[in-house]
Amino acid sequence: MVKFVALYKKPEDPEAFDKWYFGEHMAICKRYPDVAHMHVERVTGTPRGESDYYLMFEVVYPDRDTMMRSLMSEPGMESAKNVRESGFGPLFSSFFTESVPTD
Repeated sequence: MVKFVALYKKPEDPEAFDKWYFGEHMAICKRYPDVAHMHVERVTGTPRGESDYYLMFEVVYPDRDTMMRSLMSEPGMESAKNVRESGFGPLFSSFFTESVPTD
């Protein structure tokens, strides 16, 4: 399993961010092809108190090739453009992960 993970730092206006993210942006992301599953998690803190982060988005795929095709698809490219043009782009960072055995 592999994931595309996006982290968003705390916005100055959480209400405006949520309106954009859950209204406009997620409608695009839900069109990604070949997704095993996706999750949105609200960051509630750290073991030492507050976090700089606000939301974490994870999209899970069976393998890297499937993930890359999905992210390079029309909805994948549209979602990247939507982040850049939203005004919330500076809050965004992303990375890829893969599951590793722990035995």
